[in-house]
Amino acid sequence: MTDTVYESDSILNTVKRSLDIATDDNSFDTVVLLHINSVFSDLYQLGLGAYGSVEHEVDDENDLWSVVLGSQKNLTMIKSYVSLRVRLLFDPPQTGFATDSYQKQIDKMEWRIKTAAGSSPNTAEV
Repeated sequence: MTDTVYESDSILNTVKRSLDIATDDNSFDTVVLLHINSVFSDLYQLGLGAYGSVEHEVDDENDLWSVVLGSQKNLTMIKSYVSLRVRLLFDPPQTGFATDSYQKQIDKMEWRIKTAAGSSPNTAEV
């Protein structure tokens, strides 16, 4: 992939980079995609649909954050949330301390997502 802007908007490639997997290495794509879609299902239950987005399934590197989330103020938080949740599923930490730390961040992000979903539409020009 040569287009940096496109690559940075790819859901799969963002998550792969967060897992220290090269974007051109597709040996783990099936498992990573399974976990991404599981996390997206949780996001919609948390209220992501309140942003006007319909539930979306990520199939490959062509699925983009901008299509799924539009121009959300919380785009970075959603990217972090998905990446962190997938990391816990795909490559969990070896220590309970690290797992607890990840879970605290996830819990905080989930609270913020639910709170934002319950308020007025959370759209803004990015």
